[in-house]
Amino acid sequence: MKSLKILIPFLLLLISIPFFSQDIKVSSYNFGEGINFTTGEGHEIKISSYFQPYLETKKYTEADINNESRFRMRRTRFRIDGETANKRFSYRFQFDLTGNGEAEEDSGYLLDAIINYELTNKITVSFGQRATYTDNRELFMNSNALQLVERSRLTSAFASIREFGLFINGSFKTGGNSLIRPYFVLTNGDGGNVFNKDFGGLKIGGRIDFLPFGTFTNFGQFRQADVMRELTPKFVIGAVYSYNNGMSSRRGRQSGAILYLDANNEESLPDFSKFGIDFLFKYRGFSALGEFVKNSSNCANKHYSKGSY
Repeated sequence: MKSLKILIPFLLLLISIPFFSQDIKVSSYNFGEGINFTTGEGHEIKISSYFQPYLETKKYTEADINNESRFRMRRTRFRIDGETANKRFSYRFQFDLTGNGEAEEDSGYLLDAIINYELTNKITVSFGQRATYTDNRELFMNSNALQLVERSRLTSAFASIREFGLFINGSFKTGGNSLIRPYFVLTNGDGGNVFNKDFGGLKIGGRIDFLPFGTFTNFGQFRQADVMRELTPKFVIGAVYSYNNGMSSRRGRQSGAILYLDANNEESLPDFSKFGIDFLFKYRGFSALGEFVKNSSNCANKHYSKGSY
């Protein structure tokens, strides 16, 4: 996609601007949390990384099949976060140096290339490539915040993970400590790193989350385990829906992987809709995550197929 090719140099330029300053210093460094730089003009940049080694062993009961063992780097991430002096603009740039990402397919090295603008104190608008809000709740959690190395079977079956487009999120109090958090998404609908032809149309979707007991401690909503050991119960429940106008892959991850043709040998891609409900509960070290997803697709001949998990 040409827009992504334009966005990447712009982000690199945005990142390099603070380094033209003559007053750059390391403001803080905590092991595992990255290095923070600040400039005299008020720019902030954080550089962080992590890697996850992975050992897999398979033992077969059949006599004619040999046992297998494999060691690899499951994830090797390098990330740059930053804010401009007025704090309303921020950006994120992230790579997976294994070139494998979260998908089974080779998804390339680029994961995130996103610009955020704080429209108000309650609404943020983002443009670029990032994890989409229309996936299940587990995809709100970074890979280094998971309890286990691999994600769930539901994520593998239904999630598109990263997409390029427009993202809007908000946070509004509804009385007491309770919060409503709405999300809106308008994307390419064919996953990340679409540098060539983008098959099909756009994808539109949204999510709404309700937090009856207020926010989790230290962004605990975005971690799988209750590492903060919440002193009071914390709970979030949400519903999500998306509609993809013409999808050319099994989960909307890889543009052009599957192309359907009609009787005239022309593209006839199925429309794909997805609905889900999920929740996360934490209290004193206990955490429970529940997710349900149901999807359906239809082609021009009105043939429907459905699935749920």
